[in-house]
Amino acid sequence: KSSSHVLLLLTKKAAESPWVQSEIGIAISMNKIIIPIIESGVKAPLIIQDIEYVTFDSTNPNECVDRISDYLFGIKTSNENLKLFLGIILVFLGILAIVAFLSE
Repeated sequence: KSSSHVLLLLTKKAAESPWVQSEIGIAISMNKIIIPIIESGVKAPLIIQDIEYVTFDSTNPNECVDRISDYLFGIKTSNENLKLFLGIILVFLGILAIVAFLSE
């Protein structure tokens, strides 16, 4: 609730989930800045189509990490928010590594 940003990881399964759609709506209604990370081949929901997003390919997580880093450093936030998002990115990297490992 206290964060000004929401990191959205949108995979094929997540795009079909009513819960994810609901969370997106809640974030928008709370005036949160949404940072979408969308899996290659997944179409962004209409509600966030106008938001710049980062595309990721689970077979090449390093490229995604570079894009996310560039994107986050382009956002003007306080040091606390930046530290929080860098922590979130580390969690995301772990998830990407697991997805890549399981898909092999």
